[in-house]
Amino acid sequence: MIKVLVIVTSHFGFDGISNVATNYYIYQDHTRIKMDLLTINDIPIRLKVEIEKNGDSHFIMNQRNKNPIGYVKSVAVLCRQNKYDLVHIHGNSNTMFVDLVAARLGGVKVRVAHSHNTKCNHTVINRMLKPFFRMNVTDGFACAEEAGMWLFKKGEFRVINNGIDLNRFKFNASLRLHLRKELGVENKLVVGHVGRFSKQKNHQKLIHIFKMLHERRKNTALLMWGEGELKDDIQQMILDINADIRLMGTTTEVEKWLHVMDVIVFPSLFEGLPLFLIEAQALGVKCIVSDTVSPMAKIVDNFTYHSLNDTDEGWAKFIIKETISLGHIETHNMITEAGYDIRNNCEQLLEIYNDLIYR
Repeated sequence: MIKVLVIVTSHFGFDGISNVATNYYIYQDHTRIKMDLLTINDIPIRLKVEIEKNGDSHFIMNQRNKNPIGYVKSVAVLCRQNKYDLVHIHGNSNTMFVDLVAARLGGVKVRVAHSHNTKCNHTVINRMLKPFFRMNVTDGFACAEEAGMWLFKKGEFRVINNGIDLNRFKFNASLRLHLRKELGVENKLVVGHVGRFSKQKNHQKLIHIFKMLHERRKNTALLMWGEGELKDDIQQMILDINADIRLMGTTTEVEKWLHVMDVIVFPSLFEGLPLFLIEAQALGVKCIVSDTVSPMAKIVDNFTYHSLNDTDEGWAKFIIKETISLGHIETHNMITEAGYDIRNNCEQLLEIYNDLIYR
């Protein structure tokens, strides 16, 4: 049985990277792999239960950003004590060199960096750290081609799809009617968004777009799920807008709330390949996303790109045109054929792990 340590370098919550790591843990064949998890904060109870059930371990080391030297020492000791065959690090930038160095000092021969984005918020530091990153990484993974080219050269990485459990994303017309009635939006065009309240997700533009949309089509609502450092700013911003805009908190049941939505609007400044957009397509929800999102994200026909450089009014007009005719479409076969069934993905990842360890 191989031994793998998975490290999530960002805050572990209900965002894309956390959900990807969770899916790849929960649906893995744990009779063939010991898979421990290291995070910088606590994890949801559902994942804790799974880890305990499988006899694996979860470690919290919250000093990564404040005391990187202490973090490196602690992770190196952990790796040496547990004799891991491979360390798999999820992140967005060359700051993953910290974790890679720790794994190298801990005697881990296979050190994988998994890129989940196409840019970061600290470009100067990222550039400075690139040589140290490249010196310590042995293998590259990426959620999409563009995310791979952000941290690696062509041919230096494998694309690992952000797989989902398709059984969770089965359309239920009765549930849709019930939830929309419960929220009082049964006769409205519901615009949905799930994502961390951060600069990257561009919530300010989303709200300005919705304001323009609401001026042209009164019977609308904007529902947003997520947490993050800009949540208070967004909360203050919507107080000045006379429209139905709601912050819905976080959720572990995205498949439930997707039933409420008519269209997802996603004007991100930059992205890798958001897991949420795969989930939305699995349930057949119309998606309108900025042209900064990877072309790999489009799996079904009701997924449309729009220029991030267009005006808020232009976006609003485009949304009106794209939502003239809406209806549920069955997409599961297309999602499976595109390679996003998590059970197949887990089997493929286990084979890749073994190839890297025994090459």
